[in-house]
Amino acid sequence: VREYVIWSGGVANDWLNAENWENNVPDENTVVLIPGNAANYPKIDNAAFVYDITIADGASLLGDENLTIAGTFTMERELSAVSNWPEGNDGWHMVSSPVSGQPVSGDWTPEGENNDYDFYAWDESPPGTWLNQKVEANDISTFVPGQGYLVAYQTAGTKQFSGEINSGSITFLLSSTAAKEESWEYSAGWNLIGNPYPSGLKWGEVPKDLLEDVFAYVYDSSDKGVYEYIEGVAGDIIAPGQGFFVKAKEEGNIQLDNTMRSHPGEAKKSTKTLSDILKLRLSGGELSDNTTLRVIEGTDFERDRRDALKMFSMNPDVPQLYSITSDLVQVAINSVPEINPGVSFPLGMYIPAGGEYTLSLQDLSGEFEAESLYLVDLKLDTGHILSDNNPYIFDASPDDDPVRFELHFGKAGDDETGIESGLEALTQIYAHDRILYLEFARSDASRSLEVFDLSGRSLMQQQLGDGTYFQLPVNLETGVYIISVRSDSSIRNERVIIK
Repeated sequence: VREYVIWSGGVANDWLNAENWENNVPDENTVVLIPGNAANYPKIDNAAFVYDITIADGASLLGDENLTIAGTFTMERELSAVSNWPEGNDGWHMVSSPVSGQPVSGDWTPEGENNDYDFYAWDESPPGTWLNQKVEANDISTFVPGQGYLVAYQTAGTKQFSGEINSGSITFLLSSTAAKEESWEYSAGWNLIGNPYPSGLKWGEVPKDLLEDVFAYVYDSSDKGVYEYIEGVAGDIIAPGQGFFVKAKEEGNIQLDNTMRSHPGEAKKSTKTLSDILKLRLSGGELSDNTTLRVIEGTDFERDRRDALKMFSMNPDVPQLYSITSDLVQVAINSVPEINPGVSFPLGMYIPAGGEYTLSLQDLSGEFEAESLYLVDLKLDTGHILSDNNPYIFDASPDDDPVRFELHFGKAGDDETGIESGLEALTQIYAHDRILYLEFARSDASRSLEVFDLSGRSLMQQQLGDGTYFQLPVNLETGVYIISVRSDSSIRNERVIIK
């Protein structure tokens, strides 16, 4: 008769400590369960034995190279269902196998009434294609260690990985060959890989020389489907059984090993997080999306490795928010070297349906706390001071210009009505034949003008003084510039093309 024992993790993670078990320390005749709600998860430092072992969803195992299993190893993954099959667009999950030889069959390909499913692998080669497991020619019969898959199910349930545990060195070949097509939102280099271990993967320790940026793009099926952008600087851990996208800049092998493994959450306890953060949220009804702006020394206003590309939800009902870099790249996380009044940040949106939406401030720290946040609505030609208790509520439709908003900065304590009056006063600004034309509704002797390039470098300053109409020669190369008009009571930044 097999003895069943359950891990409790009551005193840290030592497998051989009897106080970590509800019964006894396991042996070769024991059937073991590691539940997903334990206080700590086990690490095996010396020889250990079990007959069968099951790792529940949310649990983790380290030191499995020291574990002898006489019977079967099983790891579970709880997957929610699509809410309205087959029309629903929520319920998508990215998965990866922690064992070798796991068949794509059984629970992974259910049969019967109300038990339909979708199962896809990703092929990066031209033109970039989702490969349907149901198509026999695609030959998706076994999970490949280190590869990710996209799945959805009509009925929620527990899926099981059973087989030999993946441990030690795991290598996955990254591809970067696909050419971008106008009908497809992803460009070359996207690879769907995965955590191949029954433990967390410390993304910060994974080599990224072959990647275009430092992020793992994890699709989060909660909140009806948005991406989580895992960078690794804060000790981010990729969960067991989790698939994710990376963007390769060239072909080559990405190699993982046991030194990169951790229990979920462990590395966060001792790792410093970034402090200069601004996070905004666009919400419509119960659905929402965030975008982040942050100050990091050594980054650029153009898109660089510390910027996360915007990945749009697979659920078209989710509103989407992103910022745009100076070289016009849509990003979910925008890292810049500094903030100053001469730089504005365009905000782009995807609006799924006409109705009321809210832009709100979710997080503010570090350098951003010294700034007043001015949100400019380019459609209504109005401004709004964003703060914790002052979100911007507006009506929007899918026909709106996606880049409807700009975010501007001023020193905390500036006149909070200034942006409103400035927007009303400046009625027209444009350039022609290297002449800058400005027209105001009223005169203001305190007005001055400053011209910045898209990196925030000041190129021209001039006092405007009294008057409502100005023609100013600008000896600048053809390009896009930020024109900043200031007075004692207002600030207005506009992008102008000079040619």
